[in-house]
Formats: sequence, structure tokens, C-alpha cells
Amino acid sequence: MPDIPLDVLNLIFRELDDSLDPTTRRVCVERRRTVGRAVSLVCRAWRMVGTRLVWSNVEIADMRTRKAASIVEHLIARPKAAGCIGQLRIIWPSCTPCRGLNYAEHRLPTLLRLVHSLFGLTLSNPPILIIRALSQSTAIRIPSLEYLTIERASPENDDSAQSLNGVDLRVLLSLSTVLAKFDLHSAVTSQTSPAASPLPVRPLESVDIRFAGNTRDVAFVTQTVLRSADPADMQQLVVANVPFTPDFYRTVATFVHLVDFRLAWDFEDGLAFSLPHTATLIQHLPSLHLLGLMYRHEPAVQEDHDLSNRLLDLVPSTLNSAVLTLAYTSLSPAPMARYARTHLGAGPLELVALTEEGEITFLQKKDERETLKWEEVNRVPLKDSFWRL
Repeated sequence: MPDIPLDVLNLIFRELDDSLDPTTRRVCVERRRTVGRAVSLVCRAWRMVGTRLVWSNVEIADMRTRKAASIVEHLIARPKAAGCIGQLRIIWPSCTPCRGLNYAEHRLPTLLRLVHSLFGLTLSNPPILIIRALSQSTAIRIPSLEYLTIERASPENDDSAQSLNGVDLRVLLSLSTVLAKFDLHSAVTSQTSPAASPLPVRPLESVDIRFAGNTRDVAFVTQTVLRSADPADMQQLVVANVPFTPDFYRTVATFVHLVDFRLAWDFEDGLAFSLPHTATLIQHLPSLHLLGLMYRHEPAVQEDHDLSNRLLDLVPSTLNSAVLTLAYTSLSPAPMARYARTHLGAGPLELVALTEEGEITFLQKKDERETLKWEEVNRVPLKDSFWRL
């Protein structure tokens, strides 16, 4: 959405409101065309402003500004404009302290009840207070919402009450009955067993969940999300801070159409402890094309190659790509050379090694003589000690 001065926005909003009203008289239509042409002459970015296209993809870059309050207030006062929004992204600056909700944040639940054509909603770095406000308001239903992303929901202090609880999670999963993609990165607390209050099943095709909290809460919240997915629809699953519970592995084993499966642990011991169960799980996922098994790098343990060797032995030849945290930085060491020989001409065609030296990508490629061989094609620094999840 173009960055436009408030006085110009107010002028355009008035014209847009009229254009969305089918009862507008012809004389008003001509006046709108005149204003639209005048606005479009200012600059190219304003050419779309007098049309419905301006609302197809809306971003509020800072929810704590006066301009954000003006936009939210205008949309609530004119539901026809709100009904045109297809994608909505709202951003909170991570460095701004919050002592409560401002006007725009208080009115967000009301706005979400009006965006009946919305299919994509992203809340970037929202305070937990925002999620709590959605939980405590009258039930919100967005019938067309397919993609929901909550990026880095952050507490304002260390109080456990400022973490995502079970009620909050159920509210988010209940926003739409056609939810297909659900991404949630947040601290969690006070979770209840998913069996105690099961959610209706959603047609989730993609889930990306990255939770922080104690072991019990993380296990419960992960299981709650997974049990809300229809196994016949699930194709992509990314889980950071993997819970070590039998229920987790049993549930994932039902996702037989899973194509992209990535797991990340905070510590090497977590991956090593879970590896036997993960190896068994992979055998129940016949459609898998991309497998990622990773943990955060700790210099003190990188000299231990045993886990790297076990990971290399675990990779099935039916994959297209494998992403592994490894102690090796080239194909020269014996375990890597053995892996290269075993998988040459089969799968995976791509191996991404996450090492202390960075993210190293190896590909099977043909040389000028049409001979297939492994080749290092890329080496870049790691992002936050993890692959680009």
C-alpha cells in the first residue's frame, strides 16, 4: 500500500467509499473519474489508489501510529471498503514498549469481523495483549481466511500470563473453518491437554509452529495444533522445539501425504535422543520429498561426528532434498564420501549441510562429459544457527 499523507488519504477514502456504493448516481461517477485522473497524475504509486485494488493487499507498517488509527477507524466506519481487503498484514515494531492497547489495537477485533473477503492475515511481532484481546472479545469468524501467520508473538515482560495460553490458541484456530496454512511463533504457557477440549478439524495443508516454554506446555500446544489438522490434507510440517512425546510421533505418522517435513531442536542431545523415533517415523511417510533435521550449533560438541554419521545413514534415497546439521564441511571425510557414493544417481539430489562454517549446499550435477557427480554449489553464513526455516 503506498505511503500517502493523511490529508490525501482522507480525500481518496471519500471517493473510494462512493465508488464501492452501487447506488451512486452517474454524476458522482463522473466526478470520481475526474478526481481519480488528477490523483493518478501525482505519481505512479497513486494510480491505483482510487480503485478497489488499493484494498486487495493492505499493510499497516506500525500499528502504534496515528496513521494506523486513522485507517482502522475509516475501515470500521465504512464496511464496504473493509470487505474488499484480501490480504492484511499488521506490524508492531519490536523495540516499542507497550503499556496497554491504543485505539487501533482496541478496535482490531471489530475490524476483523468486517473483512469477510480476507484470505490472508499476518500479525508480525504482536504483543500477547493483542492475541488476548481477540480471545476475550465476542467470537470472530472470517469465513474466507485460508492463511494465518503470527510472527514472533512477544510478551512485554517475563510474566507467564503474558504468554500464549490454551484459550488463545483455540481462538486462533477457530477464526476460519477453511484454514489451510497456520504459522505461529510464540512463547506458550498454561496449556491444557488437547484431549480435554478437542478442536474441530481444519483442512490444514501447511503448519509452521515454533514455540518456547516448558516441556509440558510445548508438548500440549504442539499436539493441539496437529490434532486440528486433517491427515489427508497435511503436506508441509515445520516444528521447532520438537516435543519428545509418543503422541507427537503417532500423530505425524498419520500424515501420509507429507511432502516437506522439517524438525529443529535447541540442543544436539535433543536430536540424538529423538533420532530412533524419527527414523521409524520417516518409514511411515512415503510421499516425503524434503527432510530437515537440525539443531543449534554449539562449538563444544561439534567435534563429535557420531551424530553426523547417524544422520547421514538415516537419509532415504526417495528424497529430493535433505537438510542436516553436520560436523563435516566437505565431501572428503569418509562418512561423507560414502554417503555421496551411496546416493549418486538416486535421491536426494540435494544435500544441505548446516555447519560451523555456514550453510553448504551440495548438488548432483553432470559435468561436460555428461558424468554425474556431486558438486558444492553454495556456501553462505547460517541464520541464527539454523537453516532458513
